[in-house]
Amino acid sequence: MRLECVRLSAQGRIVPEIATIVDRHVATVRAGLRQLLDGGFDALADAPRSHWPVRRPILTSHAPRYPA
Repeated sequence: MRLECVRLSAQGRIVPEIATIVDRHVATVRAGLRQLLDGGFDALADAPRSHWPVRRPILTSHAPRYPA
C-alpha cells in the first residue's frame, strides 16, 4: 500500500485523492509518504512485529494420528 501511495503521489495526485483510491485514512497516507521522505525506500518496509507469534507449518510426520 505504501508503494502505491508513493506511485500515485509521483503522478501528481494529492493526499485526499490517494487516500480514497487506496481506501485508507488521510493520516495513514501522509505517514507512509513521510516515511519515504525521512528514510528513503528502505523505510517503506514493514517493521518486524515482535508481538505476533511466528507461524510454523504443521509437520505431518509429527502430527498425532487418530484411528479412522
